[in-house]
Amino acid sequence: MLIPGEDHTAELAQVRDAVQRLTDEKDAADDWDDEDERAYLSRMAKLRERRRRLAALPQRADEWRMVGTGETYAQLWERSDWPERRRLLIDGVFTVVAYRPKSGQGGASSQGETQILMAPGPDLAERLQGREIPRLPPTLGA
Repeated sequence: MLIPGEDHTAELAQVRDAVQRLTDEKDAADDWDDEDERAYLSRMAKLRERRRRLAALPQRADEWRMVGTGETYAQLWERSDWPERRRLLIDGVFTVVAYRPKSGQGGASSQGETQILMAPGPDLAERLQGREIPRLPPTLGA
């Protein structure tokens, strides 16, 4: 689920630009009078207040949170057709590797039998939150 962030940077920049434009107008005016000064002070006070409020607002990036569906992976797998199961595997729910270890470098036998390793993919591993999970052999990389 996407939790939208808050970013007021653009609006704050617009307010700062407005303050600068207002200041530049005053500096460039040859015939500034009391009425102009009152309007200037009123507008500047509003801009400064808006700038203060915007600067005080939190800045947070968008965030993705995992939300349970009430369905297990086993249930999802069972109700999925082959293309959907393929997509589950590709999307990183699990990493499945078949390999034939070289003689004397691990595996169930020294005969070089094909080994199949199924480990949680990055997405699932993150959700397991530090629980002991199988890792790919170092020779295969992960």
